[in-house]
Amino acid sequence: MLTTTFFTWGSEKCAVKDYILITEDYPINTDLNFIPKQARLTLITKIIHDKLTPSQKEAFDKIVVLDNFNLSNILKAVKSVTIDHLRTRLLVSDDTIFPMVARLREILQIPGPKLHSILPFCDKAESKRRLAGSKVAYPTFVTFSHSDYVINPDIYLKKIAEKLKFPIIAKPLNLAGSLEVQKIMDMSSLQAWCDTYSPKDLQKVYGREIEFELEEFINTNNSDLFHCDSIIKNGKVIFTQVCRYTYPCMEVTQGRPIGSLTIPADDPQYKALYHLPAQVIQAFKRYDEIPDGVMHLEAFRDHSSGKVTFLETQLRHPGADIRSAYKVHLNLDSEEIHFKSQMGLCIDHLIPDTKGPYAMWLYVPTQNGIVDALCLPHVNSKLYKTSFLVTTGEKTRLPTSLLMDKQTGLKMLITNENYETILQDFMYLKQFNPYIMEKTPPSE
Repeated sequence: MLTTTFFTWGSEKCAVKDYILITEDYPINTDLNFIPKQARLTLITKIIHDKLTPSQKEAFDKIVVLDNFNLSNILKAVKSVTIDHLRTRLLVSDDTIFPMVARLREILQIPGPKLHSILPFCDKAESKRRLAGSKVAYPTFVTFSHSDYVINPDIYLKKIAEKLKFPIIAKPLNLAGSLEVQKIMDMSSLQAWCDTYSPKDLQKVYGREIEFELEEFINTNNSDLFHCDSIIKNGKVIFTQVCRYTYPCMEVTQGRPIGSLTIPADDPQYKALYHLPAQVIQAFKRYDEIPDGVMHLEAFRDHSSGKVTFLETQLRHPGADIRSAYKVHLNLDSEEIHFKSQMGLCIDHLIPDTKGPYAMWLYVPTQNGIVDALCLPHVNSKLYKTSFLVTTGEKTRLPTSLLMDKQTGLKMLITNENYETILQDFMYLKQFNPYIMEKTPPSE
């Protein structure tokens, strides 16, 4: 049943008239059939319009395509499709454009989360700053200052080395999918990274300023990476699911498969991670109100000590094929819940009270060379969905980030009612290689 969204202005209740979904290139998977009939739905995008299904296209009253996806052009587009800004809501699921959308709300006085409230969900350094003094552990980090480095490189490098031990991870504050992430092994590598850092080049590529942090490296030989996906309502976590990653996303550039497995509530790893989202939200609430929506959070857990270390969080539904895994395991559409939360629609009936088969999704990156043959894994779980994205004879290469869809060769979703069985398959698939590559002839 659809619920009409109202807000109070003076003594009158007014229904929301316009919903505007803003996304540069973040995919839309849900069918959008939950939009209230009395409201208009507009899409403002750069490239997603070409990937919409017929039913999704029908859901939109208007689609605005922008070649130059920046604040000025989006502002003009919003003004062109709506007049009553108080009866308008801006919907967004791409955390990399949160600041821009928040700025739009402030300029046009559109109700919704402002920049200060959403900043810890789209700025990796700010999230850790707001955790200071809380129960949540996080990696030691410094925000990179290009201007300080230019003024005195030797002193600046020395200060970094005094605070952080090598190896160091350089990562952008507001990009996703391990874009521009680099592992820095020593001082000479750090200096080389600083020397090649170019704010103008990054601005040209991404259309906005890209700032970086330098963070202590957590060794994955001694720990596992997990993600917790939570539903937030009225500043509280009302549901959480914990999953275990195969490897950190940045390791896709080394040819390692990236995926995750839903784990049971009685598993020690689940118990260790389950309360972390609520602790993070409690820490963030000391600074500002928490918007409703789905929160995706990543954290490491040390094998020997059991220590849990927060890595990052975003206020969005999870990416990759986590959504498909949740539809099997939880009968839950995390994307629909996230949009409905932003719209103020009822989500209570969507919160799962039972769970189905355990599910694991997997993306296997392509390799350097020419594909000679392809093979599927031998698992004891059900191959719920498999899709090869390369063919024999095709020349492929290693990806530069998780977001390089053309450099994913195999996508899989497996399910099993028995957790121990699917866990064995999970460990096997971490090492699985579906490609037989052509042998390079010896050079004469």
